[in-house]
Amino acid sequence: MNSFYLKLLALITMIIDHVGAVIFPNILWLRYIGRIAFPIYAYLVSEGCKKTKNFTLYLKRLFIFAIISEIFYDLCFNNKNLNFLNHTNTIYTLFLASFSIYLFKITQNNILKFSSLFMGIFISYILKSDYGYFGVI
Repeated sequence: MNSFYLKLLALITMIIDHVGAVIFPNILWLRYIGRIAFPIYAYLVSEGCKKTKNFTLYLKRLFIFAIISEIFYDLCFNNKNLNFLNHTNTIYTLFLASFSIYLFKITQNNILKFSSLFMGIFISYILKSDYGYFGVI
């Protein structure tokens, strides 16, 4: 299975999850199917971090997509515009994990390397991102 089919599988399961969350909140099996999406996206982002030629551009695109998708996330799940203090979407979690990987790769000092990982975990806790610190790990 190549990355296209993994992306397609993640997209389909994510849509099933969001339909379950927004339209049919009492049908839990829709939410269970959707739990497949995050590990697939996390894998794809880790592969993207490994294979990208321009890590900073990769991070920039991920961050911009997180900001754009936050508008729709908040409208669907919070009925508000840009409520960063309540809960942020999964793409922030993936961005923070990628940013932590980036800092880990460019830093020579071992203490700073592991501090970069804890920074990503801490920021995900502050932003209350989907999957939180577990998603960053």
